[in-house]
Amino acid sequence: MADLLFIVSRTEPKRYLYLKHVYADESRDVVLDRRMGTVLQQHAGASRVFPRLPQ
Repeated sequence: MADLLFIVSRTEPKRYLYLKHVYADESRDVVLDRRMGTVLQQHAGASRVFPRLPQ
């Protein structure tokens, strides 16, 4: 399990490759965010990554 997780925008493939290279031997994971625009727009400006569940 990683100590630190990097989630990189799909519009930044060079940054993703760079971080993968730099942290290859350390306990850090680098993930490419593959979400499409509608999901990103829905959460833009939100303080939480995941929506709240109905109560």
